Parts: sequence; C-alpha cells; structure tokens
Amino acid sequence: MNMLGFHAATAAWLAALAIPLIAVYFLKLKRARVELPSLVLWRQVMNDQRVNAPFQRFRRNLLLWLQLLTLALLVLAAMQPFIHGGAERLDRLPVLIDVSASMGARTVANGPTRLDEARHKVQELIDNLGPGQQLSLIAMGQDARRLTGFSDDRRELSQALTALTVDDVAANPAAALQLAQAMGRSTPFPRALLVSDGNLPEVVDADLAFHLDYLRVPPGGANLGLTACSAQRRGDGRWEVFAAVEGSALATGSAMLELRHGDQLLASRAVAPGPSGLERLSFRVDGSAASELELRLIPDRFDALSADDHAYLALPALRPVRVFAAPGLTTWRRALTAQADVVMVDSATAEVDLVVSDNVADLQRPAIIHLSIGVLPPEISAEVTVQIDGGSKVVDYRKSDLLLTHVAIDDLLISQRISWTPSAGEKDLESKGFIVLVHGDRGPLLLQRARGVGMDYHLLFHSDQSTLPFRLGFPVLAGNVIALTLRASGQDEVVGAHTGLLPALTANPDQSVEVQRPDGSHATMLADHAGLVRGIAAPRAGFYRLRDSNPTTKANAALGASLIDRRETQLTAVDHVQVREVAVTAGESAPSEYGLWRLLALFALVIALCEWWYGHRQPLVGTSS
Repeated sequence: MNMLGFHAATAAWLAALAIPLIAVYFLKLKRARVELPSLVLWRQVMNDQRVNAPFQRFRRNLLLWLQLLTLALLVLAAMQPFIHGGAERLDRLPVLIDVSASMGARTVANGPTRLDEARHKVQELIDNLGPGQQLSLIAMGQDARRLTGFSDDRRELSQALTALTVDDVAANPAAALQLAQAMGRSTPFPRALLVSDGNLPEVVDADLAFHLDYLRVPPGGANLGLTACSAQRRGDGRWEVFAAVEGSALATGSAMLELRHGDQLLASRAVAPGPSGLERLSFRVDGSAASELELRLIPDRFDALSADDHAYLALPALRPVRVFAAPGLTTWRRALTAQADVVMVDSATAEVDLVVSDNVADLQRPAIIHLSIGVLPPEISAEVTVQIDGGSKVVDYRKSDLLLTHVAIDDLLISQRISWTPSAGEKDLESKGFIVLVHGDRGPLLLQRARGVGMDYHLLFHSDQSTLPFRLGFPVLAGNVIALTLRASGQDEVVGAHTGLLPALTANPDQSVEVQRPDGSHATMLADHAGLVRGIAAPRAGFYRLRDSNPTTKANAALGASLIDRRETQLTAVDHVQVREVAVTAGESAPSEYGLWRLLALFALVIALCEWWYGHRQPLVGTSS
C-alpha cells in the first residue's frame, strides 16, 4: 500500500508567506494615468467590462495566482513529502547486492552490465534517503562482505557502491542472509533488500528473521560458456582433456573452442550447442612434461558473459607410482608390481607415493598412502585387542569404498582374533578419526583414516595369517591401492577447480607460503601441521601459484580455477526464492520511500518562469502627448 508522508511537516508554517505576498501585490498595484480627448469611446469599454467582469478580474490577478502556486509548491517541497510502498517507515535497510559472475552479463554488446543496472537501482535508494534513514551495503558472491555499516552518508554509500566489481563466482545468498542476520542482532531492522539478476538457487538454506524484498534487474542476453573441464590419464602416456560447452536459452550462434598452452595453440574445435544445449569435446595432450592449459571459447557473435569463456587446468607430468613394500611381504610385492604404471622402490631414502609394510618404522616414511599389515595403531590400543589365535570372520564391509571395489571377502578365513575391549565400540574409533571399512564378528578388521591429502589404511590382521593372498580378489585389492594412490597424487584425474574457495594445497608443514593470484597480487598464508594450505580465496579465474623461498619444496605448485558453473552460464532468472519456509517473490522496484521534493521544486521553477514571461509580455501603456 502506497503511503504519503512528510519528513519535515513543520515547514508548513512557510505558507504564511502568502499573506505578505498578497499585501505587497495590491500595494504595488497602480493605475496608469492617460489623457484622452473624449469619453465617448469609454462607454463601449465600460459595457464590455460589466459583461466580462469575472474574466477580467481573473485576468487582472493571474500573476498573483501564479505566484501563490509557486509559493505553495515551494512550501510542499520544504516539507519533504515522500511516497512509501511499504507499511512501515524504513529507518534501517540492509541492501544485499549480487556480485556473482552473471552480474557481469550484458544484453547488448558494450551495453551496461547487470551490476550497472543494480547500481542504478541502489543509487536511487541512496539519493532518496530521508532524515533518520540509513542503508548498509552488503556484497553477495561466493561469500558475503559488508561494504558499509548502517549509514546516512550519501557520499560514503555512493563510493562503496561505485567500487563494487563482479567476481567470477556463483552466487551464495545463504552467506549474505546469514551476515544480515548477524547484523540484525546488534542493530535490528524490519526489512532487507536483495538486488540481483535472479540467477540464484531456488532454495536457500538460511534463517530469515526479517522481511526480504527481492528486486530483480533484467537478466543478460544470449550466452555460450564452458561448464566442465577435466583431464584423465591414458595408458599411452597422454592426458585426455574433457570440456563441456553449454548455451543459454537465447543462444543461437556457434563458437571456436581452443586448447592452449601459454601462447601455443594445441588444438581447436568448432562448437554450436544451440539454445539450452550441451556439447562435449575431448583433446589429447602429451603427458611427458607438466603443462598449464587454457581452454578458450571464442563466440562468433555477441556473447553476454565473458567470465565463462575460459577454463584452466594444471596437469603434472605423468610418471609411474613409486611403491615401497616391505621385503617380507612377498605376496604384496608380486601383486603390486603386476599392476601397470608401478615402480618398486627399495631405497630407504627415495621419495615414494605408497608404503605397504608390517613394520612400524616403515610406516613413518612420508607417502601419500600408507597401508599397514597386521599393525595395531597405538591410538586405538585401548579399544581393540589382537590375539594370535581364536580366529575372526568377516560379517560386513563397505563394498562402495574405492579400496574394496570388486573385492569379495565374505568367506575370508583369519587365524588371528581381533576383538573390541569391554565397553568399546565403533563410535570410540570415529571420535579418533578412524572409519571401520570391514567389520568382524568380534571387532574391526580394516580401518581408514584421512591424513591431509593422503590416507592411512590399517589391516589389523596380518594377510599371511589369512586366506586373503589366495583369493581372486587379492590382485584386485592391490590394483585398488594403486588407483587410490594415483588419484591422491593427481596422476589419475585432474578436475578443474571452481572459483570461490580453492581445495587445500600441499606445502611444508607449519611454513608460510606466498599465493600469487591471476591478477598479479600476492597473499601470504600458513600451512598447517599436516602441510596443507587451506582457505585460499579465488574470486578470479586463472592460475593460482604457491611460492616458497626454497625451490625444492612442495609449495612450488599451480592450480587452475575456473567459473564452470551451469547456472551462471545459463543466465536463468528465477521468480521465486524459497528461504526455508518463506517464499520471496521478485519485483521490479524496491519498496522504499521516494522523495517528491525535487519534483515539486522543479514544478515551482517552471511556474515561476511562466509567471515571469507572462508578466513581461504585456505591452507598456504610455501617455498621449
């Protein structure tokens, strides 16, 4: 419901200025003295005056009426009238501004972006702020950041609004709503405003303790973009690079997809997915050396969004898996060396990827994957016991786990007895980070525990004390261990990372590293005790590099980040956003207070100019000589 109000109603006393205006008008009214030779001609004038007396009186006082109307408009402008579309006055209003990738889309070439349109809408709110009203601007991308606190400083708000830029990320309304929710605990407000192009998830998992208004700017135009990017290891020493190109609902053109390594063009392919279509392509790349690849999409006509026209992959050089297996584990050594892309390393100092041993000292050796055979981790000695005899049998196991894929161990015979201690159970192991993969009749038989980017597996019984090496599934189990090692080392598959927040990268434990962003800026971060660098923000697509003063450390690495988000590429606008139990409907205007004083002042100026023109167009009356 539209409501009319005044911010300065006390200014109505200015209407009393009409009294001196009228008095001055009549005091300055003077009759012109004219000498005539005869009064005969005045008779007709007197008759006309009697007939047209009302009109003549109105014409004689028209300038006064124009001046009074000008004064009335100026008085109304001084009272600062406004029209408010809501039911309450908005003293504080948080404004959540979408800065995700789709807000960089255009409807025509070189036209305004969706963020430009949003800026225009929010600037209107800033310009129409009344006394006592405040706005707080919040940028909404992959995460949320508060640009200003609640402020009525138009200059501060306008500067923060102008400084906004689009991030190459998908929108995350939940983060922005949670930030607004936290602000409301210290500074309550009844409503908040979300300004977006509508390229949002239809369901948002966030609490809503205030009314949310959803202002939608028009979405972008026709668009083609990359929505998938990955690479898989081939058996011939090459990488198979996969890409997917999708079109928005308005896309009708085609494009050229180029695969580049720096300035070198490796391959190109024409694509034309069509409206809301999808086209998949693959390229083969030599894997003998590490490479940083760019997939570049070049549309043949107008393309609304440029952020999804590039995807990046950092591929390592392909090499065999370096395995150390304890000399006494002959069955494991034979099964592992029979696998493809495996080299057995017997040196005690060489770098390895996989360690398989029944020796505690060997298991301290750095590796991506550790598989202990018949070694009870000291952390769980209070929960699990191992006895030489008594026997154990398998009752259940996780067939979906990658280590146990296609491995049948239902009737496995085990001579050792693995038992829970009194009152101990699976939850006790889970509290220490262990996951039970194989359950025995008296206790756990196979455990898993994550360690940074690596993994530790613990076979609690010794394989030589069971029928496992004689099972058909034993070579399959060895192959699964190699596959897990390839995957963990990035030698099996490389999936293009999404912008926003990068996955953890490896470095030296407890050492600081420098992160170089695609725009050339730098940030210093600290690796944790496991050697992981977490929480690297990636608002821009491109290569992110870790640098260390020591050139031999693991920190000299690169990771490609790309938008590759279907929702952002499709530029689909939703009419409703479901926030928990509340449905928020899009509108084309913000429910706010629209000040009318500028319009009234403009009308007053126009009428004043008309009054001036009318008053000066009358011919001067002179005296006859």
